[in-house]
Amino acid sequence: MTAINDRDLAKHLLTFFIRSNNWLRCQIHGQAAAMGSSLTPAQFKTLFMVRRMQPCKMSELSEHSHVSTSSLTIMLNKLVEDGFVERLSDPADRRVVRVRLTPPGEALLRQVETNNLGLLETKLAVLPAAEKVKLNELLQEVSRLLDDINENGEK
Repeated sequence: MTAINDRDLAKHLLTFFIRSNNWLRCQIHGQAAAMGSSLTPAQFKTLFMVRRMQPCKMSELSEHSHVSTSSLTIMLNKLVEDGFVERLSDPADRRVVRVRLTPPGEALLRQVETNNLGLLETKLAVLPAAEKVKLNELLQEVSRLLDDINENGEK
């Protein structure tokens, strides 16, 4: 086993993140076109965030997605128009608007996830069982590292 310094490992990890982001954007773009949707990868990302946080306030969604509220409003207008999300008034405070997925929005996300999981499962099937265990452990560790970075507000 060859030793690697922390800087080189960090470079490899950063390259991995960039490549995986590009791969996912290409997958989403292709799948959206195949489904007859004109949604952008940023709109899909917003749908995923709404699903995870729903029902959520616009300000919360803006903060978590690192998108200005004005840009987010424009994006959500398109998602509402296409029937993928809906805005809800907060009964406790009429000034607050919450956002949640609609059934068609949930169905779209399930379809995209199913397509991507199927592709990844096919690629992972060739790995020996021991390599799958090792990969899973490493991915869990990377996830913990990211959680730590996010919790500490590091940028």
